[in-house]
Amino acid sequence: MVTRTLSELAAELGGEVVGDGSVVLRGVAGIREAMPGDVTFLANRRYDAHLRETRASAVICARGLLIADF
Repeated sequence: MVTRTLSELAAELGGEVVGDGSVVLRGVAGIREAMPGDVTFLANRRYDAHLRETRASAVICARGLLIADF
């Protein structure tokens, strides 16, 4: 199993970490299925409500989306 930290993933994707970059990620899952250690993504605003409920350790989203919006 390949693991990486959130900071490492952000560097690979050209992204920015908001929060703890030392979080270790072990998998990828949908926003509703994600568990701690998973990274998920928010690509469609119709899933915004699931952001509050996801158990994912990290969420990839557009730069303009502020977590404070939720």
